[in-house]
Amino acid sequence: MIFAASVVYFNANRAGEVEKLIASFPNVEIYDKDMNKGKIVIVTEAESAQGIEETEKALLESDAVEDVAHYAFHFGEEVEGLLNGDVKPDINFEEIFKKKRGQ
Repeated sequence: MIFAASVVYFNANRAGEVEKLIASFPNVEIYDKDMNKGKIVIVTEAESAQGIEETEKALLESDAVEDVAHYAFHFGEEVEGLLNGDVKPDINFEEIFKKKRGQ
């Protein structure tokens, strides 16, 4: 299980639409929001990095969403396997942590 802590940047004039969109994802929780500044802090839970990337892509398909910036990842029970070298991460860290708006 992978958890990603991210900020969704959006057009503040469409805050209600974006909040409803985010709430439609069963694997995403809203932790904080500043609707006037166009920012929502979310945590996404997925079985793999691909699940995190698919959620990001779906959010970015909305023309109200300007960007999704990932700030932290937690790999849960996979950490021990990663440390031992038994598991190779299926995530491209260079791509997912590239500089985003607001960073």
